[in-house]
Amino acid sequence: MLITSTQNDGIKRLRGLKQRSLRERSGLHLIEGERLVLDAAGSGAQIVRAYIEEGREDIGERLLAMGLAFDTVTASVMRSVADTDTPQGVCAAVKTPDTTTPESYPHGLIIALDTLQDPGNLGTVLRTADAFGAAGLLVGAGCTDPYSPKALRAAMGSTYHLPVWQGELATELLRLKVSGYSLVCGHLAGEESLPELSPDRVLVIGNEGSGLTDAAASLADRYIRIPMEGSVESLNAAMAAGMAKQGLVPVFCVYSSFLQRSFDMLIHDVSLLRLHAVFCVDRAGLVGSDGETHQGVFDISYLRTVPGMKILCPASFGELEQMLRRAVSETDGPVAVRSRS
Repeated sequence: MLITSTQNDGIKRLRGLKQRSLRERSGLHLIEGERLVLDAAGSGAQIVRAYIEEGREDIGERLLAMGLAFDTVTASVMRSVADTDTPQGVCAAVKTPDTTTPESYPHGLIIALDTLQDPGNLGTVLRTADAFGAAGLLVGAGCTDPYSPKALRAAMGSTYHLPVWQGELATELLRLKVSGYSLVCGHLAGEESLPELSPDRVLVIGNEGSGLTDAAASLADRYIRIPMEGSVESLNAAMAAGMAKQGLVPVFCVYSSFLQRSFDMLIHDVSLLRLHAVFCVDRAGLVGSDGETHQGVFDISYLRTVPGMKILCPASFGELEQMLRRAVSETDGPVAVRSRS
């Protein structure tokens, strides 16, 4: 069936899923893009209904092969539903998993979020947690919705790879602490090195601007912080979470508008690709170092003298991913990423 009207009842309900209140009321959320829809289906998410743009029979065939029903819509209908400026030809309504906190938490690393506001940050933290084998993500009250379209896109499918719980953070942190979990919080008063921790541990990440609430901070067993030099006062919350989990202590991080989005995602890729180090170079010539081999601030001319250094100059994040994967097959040394001038 071809849907041509943006006022179709099903399309109006689908479009309504861009609002948090309607997502919570219906128990559904909206995903879009071929990669995310197929990954969700492949991960066992319950696809209630999929929609493809006419002319995208290639996607339709893949959906049918996975046993998924779909309707075909016109380009204008797809644009009315999509949360992105350039729709990718497929979207779906998905049943939201139960996010109730469990009676007993699984063993291992749990990431807890304290009033995190940016959906892109939440999605990136979730994807980083997935890459590091976390047991789950605990989203405290007052956080942005992990099932918003932007958070889902930033998570790039990881939303369906590990449990996501939502609840009153202080109450749940206390439960975890009583159960024997070590609570480690990112805090300006924290230590600069990652302490020895028990296998069952919780890493608490605070709000992008104001940090941890007093209630969460008061429950911490240890505080950690990421020291920085240069002119940067704070790191993106998602990036800080990834570095803290990996035990990295960056010297500093300054990046351009293009690399700001890319470097958030690099933490995930570096953990998978196992590169020795990644530097981020912006158009002013500043870099972000891993703080081990290279101390201080260096410009691009210095990086060219580093033995084994590979300098990547991608035009897009997609190209950056390809370059990184190619680089890891050719070297185990440092890699610099630079925006094109």
